[in-house]
Amino acid sequence: MKKLTAVFFCFMATGFLVAGESSAQVPGQFVSSQLGAFIALIAITISIALAVPVFITKITVSDLVKKELEKEKKNNSRKFDADLFRTDAHLSRMIGFLLMDKQYYAWAIGWGFRALKRYKGISGDYQKIYREFHEMTLHNIIRRSIDNLQNDRSSEIAYGADEDVVFRTKIRAIKDFVDFEYEIYILDKEQIYSQEICKYFADDLKAIHRGMIDLWSELTDGKRDTIVEKILLQSSHKDKSNELDSFIQKEYIQETSK
Repeated sequence: MKKLTAVFFCFMATGFLVAGESSAQVPGQFVSSQLGAFIALIAITISIALAVPVFITKITVSDLVKKELEKEKKNNSRKFDADLFRTDAHLSRMIGFLLMDKQYYAWAIGWGFRALKRYKGISGDYQKIYREFHEMTLHNIIRRSIDNLQNDRSSEIAYGADEDVVFRTKIRAIKDFVDFEYEIYILDKEQIYSQEICKYFADDLKAIHRGMIDLWSELTDGKRDTIVEKILLQSSHKDKSNELDSFIQKEYIQETSK
């Protein structure tokens, strides 16, 4: 930039002198009469030589700073999301244990699926870091709660005498179950999380599926359309209602109709 400015100055100065001298009526008159203008030209050229590189440097630095700030902002956002999902997953898992201990089995099932979905939101190698929590949630919360719900109907007294509360609680558990299977088998089946959880916990997933289908069959006595409608309204994927409805019809309605 400095070399370019110097060449520009020499060119302008030579042109200025030649043009002025050739137009002067008296030889040498241009130099004496236009000295002030020539000095002004020098000042302008020096200003360009100093200001332009500084101005361009400031723009470059500004762009670099903005890029670094955006990068840092994205990194902080990802870290915040990971911390939030991890905390939510751990709390959901512990709430599931507490609810199961208090015989709120349908609620425990729902919170167990919530924990699994939150673990999926954590970036990194999910199964290696949190594999014991997945096993704990699938086997010790969800499967045990399903077994207890099937084997001890009197446990529903924990919900109180209101049958509507019991019904709505079971519907939410089924909704969380549908959301979970829809994600790992359809939406995110290519992700490491889905592949790993299907690989390492296949037996638990099959047992949970059978148990939830039994619960679904129990609730669909004359209320099948109502249940599907409620699931679609409450689902985390209600924005994909057509695809989700097709998944429900294929994977659950046909199976409960057998």
